[in-house]
Amino acid sequence: MKCARFAVVLSLAAILGLLGTNAFAGISGTLTVYGTTAASTAVNYPGTAITQSNTVRLDDGATVSGTGINLNGLLQFNQSAGSLLTISNTVSGTGTLTLQNSGTLQLTGTETGALLPLNMTINASSGALIGATTSGTQNTLFQLGKGGSGTLNVAGGLVTGNQFQAGVASGTGTINVSSGTFAPTTYLTLGGTGGGSGTLNVTGGLVGGPIGQGLGNGIQIARTATSSGLMTITSGSVLVNGNSTVIGE
Repeated sequence: MKCARFAVVLSLAAILGLLGTNAFAGISGTLTVYGTTAASTAVNYPGTAITQSNTVRLDDGATVSGTGINLNGLLQFNQSAGSLLTISNTVSGTGTLTLQNSGTLQLTGTETGALLPLNMTINASSGALIGATTSGTQNTLFQLGKGGSGTLNVAGGLVTGNQFQAGVASGTGTINVSSGTFAPTTYLTLGGTGGGSGTLNVTGGLVGGPIGQGLGNGIQIARTATSSGLMTITSGSVLVNGNSTVIGE
């Protein structure tokens, strides 16, 4: 009996060896790479849905078309320094967006006005994430957790936009800054209108904007009576100009 079991183990190991570890990993999802690198399967990502367990990686040279990206898996931005990729699609879903190289990713697919709701996890470990600009000035209002849940982890990269709201319309938004720079150019709101709940945890890095300066219009904590906000600073720097920190309206 022991010999039979040993034979089965050897057979499985041999199969895995023939398929390779990537084939085994692919059982739980697929990786599709776009761009002009050797790993790319095509240049243009058509904005198709990214389902749970699946990954789309945007390498150097990648372009994006379509009108809306339903992100429930993983979208990796992997472009090198000096590159700028603009995604004008709206981005919905509860998946994960990761910045893992030194390029700049610009999100301009807003809803009404300049509002950009994101109910997902965003990991910025390098590179830059920015919103739409007019004559070089940021004008996007990022809404992290609007009627849902959103998390932003800044761990070495740069994230900037005109305003950031964490927790809007009964949603929950969490911003964690451990290194790098988180730089709203005007307001940062923790707990926006409609009963939102927002949290800022700073354990390193810099919170302040424009880049290298303080928050232009300060930090709002618990925007209304039905909102809640929490800011915790254990290390790093938070620079505030303008209206400073306002608790309540």
